Amino acid sequence: MSSAVENNRQINDLVERFYPALIQFREKLHRHPELSWQEFQTTENIITFLTENGIEHFSRPLATGVVTDLIFTDGAPFILLRADIDALPLQDEKTSVSYCSQNPGVCHACAHDAHTAVMAGTAAILKALSPTLLFNLRFVFQPAEEPIPSGAPEMIKNGVLQDVCCALGLHMEPRLPLETISLTPGWVNMQSNRLNLTLSGPGGHSARPSETADLLW
Repeated sequence: MSSAVENNRQINDLVERFYPALIQFREKLHRHPELSWQEFQTTENIITFLTENGIEHFSRPLATGVVTDLIFTDGAPFILLRADIDALPLQDEKTSVSYCSQNPGVCHACAHDAHTAVMAGTAAILKALSPTLLFNLRFVFQPAEEPIPSGAPEMIKNGVLQDVCCALGLHMEPRLPLETISLTPGWVNMQSNRLNLTLSGPGGHSARPSETADLLW
């Protein structure tokens, strides 16, 4: 019990230590949002933050996005933690804040800046804590969460699930109380799919629609 209490105290101390830097990091991401597949500066900002906090080894499966592993036990499987990094093609209406988007028509309206900051902070804190774990951790900063298809299949094709036994996706949930973490197995949020339909039928004239087929019907 005393060991668990000491670990919690260390984690709380590290959270307090990293908190100001994480606020600045999140605001930097919000200030410079990038659309899907264009997250080049975002990727560099993530790598810079992690490097400044002791994380040195990265892989770049795609042109944007980044993966880093924390090894605690050689040969052990990985638990994968994933955050999305792209923004939306929307104008930022938070013009009264200092970190308002500087990219016209692009903003983080779906909290991907917060997802990224939380996961980067988790990686930095665990790196500083160096806990004794029976598994390893893989942090995947995924590009292009918004489009269909998303960046996830491409990341998977390039090996991010290798040696992974469990994957956790990170998302904000404003309906939960502050300082609450919820874990749910399986799918949680909505998934979109694109359908392409081709309608074909006989020709006709708009003045006499009753003499031809109503394709929509």
